Amino acid sequence: MATIVSFLVTLLLLLVLSRLVNRWLMELLGYRWYRIVLWPGVVAHELSHLLGALLTFTRVTGFSVMPTPDSGGQTLGSVSHAATKNPVTLVLISVFPLLGGSFILWALATLLVPGAPSAAPDFTAPGSSSFSYLGSWWAFVLGTVKAFNPLAWQSWLFAYLSITVGAHLAPSNRDLGYTAAGFTALSILAVIVTWLGELTSDAIGELARKWLAGSLTFFLPLLSYALALLALVALGVGFAFTLKRLNERKVWW
Repeated sequence: MATIVSFLVTLLLLLVLSRLVNRWLMELLGYRWYRIVLWPGVVAHELSHLLGALLTFTRVTGFSVMPTPDSGGQTLGSVSHAATKNPVTLVLISVFPLLGGSFILWALATLLVPGAPSAAPDFTAPGSSSFSYLGSWWAFVLGTVKAFNPLAWQSWLFAYLSITVGAHLAPSNRDLGYTAAGFTALSILAVIVTWLGELTSDAIGELARKWLAGSLTFFLPLLSYALALLALVALGVGFAFTLKRLNERKVWW
C-alpha cells in the first residue's frame, strides 16, 4: 500500500509542478520566446510519445515537433497513431512523457553533473520514517546544489535542459483524457481479476498484486528523481515569476 500511495503522490506532484512551471515560463517569456526557448522539451515530450507507441506496437501515422494550428490555437508538437481500445496501450502512450522525461533528467544529471546524487530518497525503503525521509530529501537537494559548478558550461546546460524538459513532463489535457479512460478500464479489469481470484484461488489475485507492486517499484525511483529535480526548477522559476509579478505592481501598500 505504501508503494501505491507513494507512486500516486509522486505522479500527482510531477503533474502539478510541471504544469505550474510551464505556465510561469509562458508568462515570463511570452508565447514567441516560450516556443523557442522550450523547444528541446517539446522534442523530448513527443519522442517519448513516439517511443510509447513503438513499444506497444502501435502504428504511427504522423510525427511533428513544430508548432501547427489546431482548433484550440496552436499545438507545439504531435504524434498521431492508429486508434486502439487496449487500455494498457492508451495509458502507456499517454503517460510515457513522464517516464521518458524522467529518464532524460536522470541521464542529464549523470552525464553533465557527475557529482550530483544518483538516486532520490525512497519512502518505501526498510526502516524509513517520515523524519528520515525528509532528511534524505534535504540531503539530496544540498547534494545537487553543491554539485552545480557555475564555472562549468555543462552545469548551465544541465540547468537549461532540466527547465525545458521539466516544463513538458506533464501529459496534455487530451493525453490525460486517454489516460483516465485507460486507467478506468484497467481498474475494472483489476476488480474482475481480484473477484475471480476470490472465487477460485487466491493465487490469481496474489499474482496480480505482485505484478502491480513490481511495476510500481521499478518506476518509482526514476519518477522520484525527476520530482526532486523538478522541485528545484519550480523554486527557481517560481521565484523569477514572483519577482515579475511584484515588479508589475503599481501600489505596494
